[in-house]
Amino acid sequence: MNRSIQSKIVSFFLSIAIVLLWARYGAPKSPNVLTGVNKFVLEIFVYGVGSIAFYKLFGNSIGTIYLSVVVVDLFFMYVLGLQGN
Repeated sequence: MNRSIQSKIVSFFLSIAIVLLWARYGAPKSPNVLTGVNKFVLEIFVYGVGSIAFYKLFGNSIGTIYLSVVVVDLFFMYVLGLQGN
């Protein structure tokens, strides 16, 4: 199988898995919503995968901008207590 096709298939299934994982444990109205450190670990995982994808798709500059926005967002969400749960 072509490496490009394999990469697309893996990316597709990884994105589906992340959506299902977030819907089950990350969504604020989910009955199984995670809180505290567990929620933080989930967010780091989800945003980390997104950062890697941005680096691979768009290069270093866009990947770095995305990662910077994510870090600042998470920092202020936790420092200011804006998580909502």
